Amino acid sequence: MQVAVGFCSLSGTIREREREREREREREKLGLRKARGYGGGGGDLAGASVGVNYGTLGDNLPTPTQAVELLKEQGITQVRIFDTNPAVLQAFQGTSIQLIVGVLNSELITIAQSNDTATTWVKEKVLPFAATCNITCIAVGNEVLTTTTTTMTTAAMMGDGDPATNLSATDLSLALLPAITFIQAALVFFNLENAIKVSTPFSTDLLTSTFPPSTGEFNSSFSTTIVEPLLNFLSETSSFLMLNVYPYKAYEQNPQTITLDFALFLPNSGVLDSGNGFLYSNAFDALLDAAYIAMAALNHTDLAIVVSETGWPSLGDPNQLGLSSSNAQTYNSNVLKHVLNKTGTPVRPGVEIVTYLYELFNEDKELGASSARNFGLFHADMSPVYPIDLSGASETALAPPLNPALMNHSWCIAKQVRTKTKPKGFSKIQGI
Repeated sequence: MQVAVGFCSLSGTIREREREREREREREKLGLRKARGYGGGGGDLAGASVGVNYGTLGDNLPTPTQAVELLKEQGITQVRIFDTNPAVLQAFQGTSIQLIVGVLNSELITIAQSNDTATTWVKEKVLPFAATCNITCIAVGNEVLTTTTTTMTTAAMMGDGDPATNLSATDLSLALLPAITFIQAALVFFNLENAIKVSTPFSTDLLTSTFPPSTGEFNSSFSTTIVEPLLNFLSETSSFLMLNVYPYKAYEQNPQTITLDFALFLPNSGVLDSGNGFLYSNAFDALLDAAYIAMAALNHTDLAIVVSETGWPSLGDPNQLGLSSSNAQTYNSNVLKHVLNKTGTPVRPGVEIVTYLYELFNEDKELGASSARNFGLFHADMSPVYPIDLSGASETALAPPLNPALMNHSWCIAKQVRTKTKPKGFSKIQGI
């Protein structure tokens, strides 16, 4: 028996050595080094910093090379793209710009099939650029868990650049965690797990309650089956939660509770959260803290949040409130200053936030309301939509908001009503 055990142990060691030799041959063919943190970014958070989302859904946009030159001129050092478009990645080769690349929602089900399909995706989409681009994170899907219908079309479900294909929302949600773990396993296989982190962007709509922040809670349909295992994965891999944060939606959906000043970081008397005793002066912090509190309820106070998207449209449909170039300038300028001031949030004071503005260009092929095509900092001809210093250093004179009324009330949670299904808007808290 002892001989048999020893033989099994020896044969296992031989197989492992052969697998390692196979990995090394694959790395050598691809020109990859074995050094820790290869790729320049090491997957680490960059402290308080502001990057930009760069999408390509337009038929009149600058070439990727021109876009990268614009990013460098603006001093942008962090960029999120929504796919692995080779032409875009080629334009970033040789730059020091840190890149988040994306797995499209339409790719999730295939990647989630096995280690082999995920390894093939990483080999074909990421490895050709791993030695020349500073890829620091793979965002697997985008807002996958916030669908409520059986099938979703491109406008509501697909990430930027996805084909116009209907996919089952249930299938996508079930594919998310396997896809993430298989992508991580593929990075380990190629020895890139220290250079490239893996995460997935959530929408704040995944929270069934956000106001007041002390009531923050994940949708119970996903919290134990997907969200909690995902948070465990992020902790185990020293990654971070990605969150898309849009205060303009909070204002648009509930203007009686969330005033324009509160959404735009403009002076106001604040809102007291009687549940935690904190005074909130802006919706951005309130949304972040609702997510932090929801994570804490699942025993995760260790994770940082990266704001993978935030922004304000410069133009919208007539029925959309508060959308103008003046308010877009105000919001983006103020969120820049807020992040770079390193104040953190009331729940996480002093914790530096990495934030990505949405987005670089107005994209004329975005579907949905006209606001979806007017998030850009720049027009397609690369002229600015409005003046903004992306370094956050200058004090730009900003136009007044559309409604200068100050907020002067408290969130009362004594008689709160909390829904257990995904809301269309923000939770309505009684007693406001």
